[in-house]
Amino acid sequence: MYQQRKYQYVASKWTKTHLLMQDDQVKARIPDTRPLTYENLTDMLSLYSVLYLKPDNGMKGQGIIRLTHVEDSYLFHTREAQWEFLTFEDMLPILKQLTKNYKFVIQQGVSLLTYQEHPIDFRVLLQKPKDKWVYSGIVGKMGEKNSIVTNMALGGKGVSFKTALTQTLQMEEEEIKSLRDAIRDLCFRIADQLTSKYHGLRELGIDLVIDPNREVWILEVNTTPGHQLFRSLPNEKIYQRIVRNVRLINEQY
Repeated sequence: MYQQRKYQYVASKWTKTHLLMQDDQVKARIPDTRPLTYENLTDMLSLYSVLYLKPDNGMKGQGIIRLTHVEDSYLFHTREAQWEFLTFEDMLPILKQLTKNYKFVIQQGVSLLTYQEHPIDFRVLLQKPKDKWVYSGIVGKMGEKNSIVTNMALGGKGVSFKTALTQTLQMEEEEIKSLRDAIRDLCFRIADQLTSKYHGLRELGIDLVIDPNREVWILEVNTTPGHQLFRSLPNEKIYQRIVRNVRLINEQY
């Protein structure tokens, strides 16, 4: 085990996303994401059938709401419960109640890979133990069956990148390597953009989706990411390297 991390972090999802959107190549890989306002909500409901509402400063998947608009009904889904409403006006009081104490962001829903009804997305870890960012690994996050989140704190489990893509997209080894390289390059670009303003960042946990068409979408970036998912990978050297990098980072503080 290692000591508590002491480096800079940025809590606000919107602050980070807004900064990333200033890079056109990164922006193209971010689903439509906006602060929660009445105007933004109604506009995005007219554009997309699925939206995710996330606490702006939330962590570990807590407080996330999935809102599905199908024909004349609205399905409201949290981890604990779900409701169906026939009109937007019927839904609005519940939405206000659930979001009244915190700022939220709204994000366009994108299609996740699934394996036997378990949703799968991915976490990339970048670390900066010295003066350059290094790629420390990528791991799949497999949520509970039909869950709206994949976070480990809410029942998610780690699965290797290769296993996730062979089981869901039947990808060959060379295809997997090519996609991993493209994701790594995108994540380094994300790191450069964030550190152009926040020079004290030392770790980034980049959560992303690979959709059924093999398109990559950036969901959010965590600046104090957990590491336990990597511990579940069969290659123990990955987790050992992560811990070693954290110690090197902490030596600077």
